[in-house]
Amino acid sequence: PRASQAAVDAVCEHVLAHLDSRLSLSDMERVSGLSARSLQYAFQQRLGCSPLGWVLEQRLQAAREELCAGRHGATVTQVAVRYFSNPGRFSSQYRSRFGELPAATLTRARSRRG
Repeated sequence: PRASQAAVDAVCEHVLAHLDSRLSLSDMERVSGLSARSLQYAFQQRLGCSPLGWVLEQRLQAAREELCAGRHGATVTQVAVRYFSNPGRFSSQYRSRFGELPAATLTRARSRRG
């Protein structure tokens, strides 16, 4: 169990350092030294989700942080393509996770900034 915990930690660190890169389960296997099945099991035991589910959540959280910052000139599309290959799918995943469209988050953030 400790080896799998260390493997999950290594994968999480790698993912967070490369959120804006394409990541595959094979990449995570390489980083962890575990098979796909063992990695799936270790993530489920430790974090309650699959490795790719965890990656999705981290990307959605990073995108939300950027949108909530409401930086001048930032667009939903720019944020979406930084973390997701399909901006349309990003929008639906974002809405499902946070209960609003990414544009609504950005608009609210900008209105607060003045």
